[in-house]
This record gives sequence, structure tokens and C-alpha cells, in this order.
Amino acid sequence: MVQARIDFLGSGHFRPLADALSTAAAEFAVERPVVLDVGAGTGYYLAAVRERVNARAAVALDISKFALRRAARLLPDALCLVWDVWRPLPLGEASVDLALNVFAPRNAPEFARVCRDGATLLVVTPLPRHLQEIAEGARLLDIRPGKDNDVAASMADGFETIESRTVEFQMALSPADVGNVAAMGPAGHHSAPSEAGFSTPASSVTAAFTLQVFRRRIREVSKT
Repeated sequence: MVQARIDFLGSGHFRPLADALSTAAAEFAVERPVVLDVGAGTGYYLAAVRERVNARAAVALDISKFALRRAARLLPDALCLVWDVWRPLPLGEASVDLALNVFAPRNAPEFARVCRDGATLLVVTPLPRHLQEIAEGARLLDIRPGKDNDVAASMADGFETIESRTVEFQMALSPADVGNVAAMGPAGHHSAPSEAGFSTPASSVTAAFTLQVFRRRIREVSKT
């Protein structure tokens, strides 16, 4: 799965998403932020953000040690830690200025704990029409409508929604690309990319995402 992700992202098919994410980061983040990427994978999106944002420090977390080995090579000055997002995150309270969450689980209470007041959180989730042309053949999971609303509701205690952007573009995928898409998803645990059933290029495949911008609410000061 990790090699499939490296190959697919390396082909540049998701570069418009990386550009949209880095543009939002540059627009909303403070100067020289401490950046946290939760579910960083191979470090592709964090690297794109750091091309636009002069980070004071960067931390990449992912459950896969194999993905993080790649991230560590791509981001030699970042702290890359194998970590389960459902555990307390290995950062101090109010220590993060910019948090990224791209196609990864969201531990909202921990996000709120580690983000400083006014910090920016960028969350990317796929839309139902994402990869619709190849979803059946690549055995991709269905994406439920309204996922962005669920994300906003889950973050509401610690974050306010600033805006939501739709990022959509078309991709020309080769059979190898489609096989990599299949291997990147849950079906990749059970089947090789060559079993995805594609022998001809998919000439136009939709990539569609929601990019949500959240701001950490000001913490209430307890009165004694």
C-alpha cells in the first residue's frame, strides 16, 4: 500500500489538492508556525505545505512505520513519529499553530488540546463523486454524503468553521495508476493492484474533495 501511494502521488495526479492545501495554509496560518500533520502518510502533503509556509517546526504522525520512513526521508528536519491518533497526541497543550488532517482519522478533543487559541486546522475529506468512474472496478468504499457536515459537527466544541472549499479536477489515469488507487484503499489489504480489473487507461477520472478551514476557539479561563 505504501509503495502504491508513493507511486501515485509521485505521478502528480493529486498535485492540485496539495496546491489547494498549501494555499490555504499560507492564507490562514501565522508566521513561522509549528505544523502538525496527523495521518501524514508518506509526507506528501506536509512537504507541499512547507514549500509555501516557513514553519518553525513540523511534526508528522502516522500509524504506519513504513509510510513514515518515506516521510522522514522527504522531511529530514521534521519529527516523524509512529502514532495512533486515538491515543493522546505526543505534544503539549496549546503547542501547535497549524494542523493538517488529510484523509485521516480525527481525534477532535486531542486536536483541540494541542492547538493554540486561534490556530488553524485544515481537514480534507473526499466527496461522494470522488473517483466515481473507477470506484466499482477498483473496489473502493462508498463515500457517504454530508461527510463535511459530520466533520464540522465533531469539531464544534473546540473549533469554529471559517470556510469550506471544494477542490475538484479531472485526471487521466493509466492502468497502473488505477491499480495504485486500488492498492491505496482498504481493498489494497486483500488484493494486488493487478487484480483491480483495469487493462485500459481511464481517460477522465474525477477527483473531488472538501477542504475545511477551522480556527481553534479561545479557551475559557476558569474563575476561582
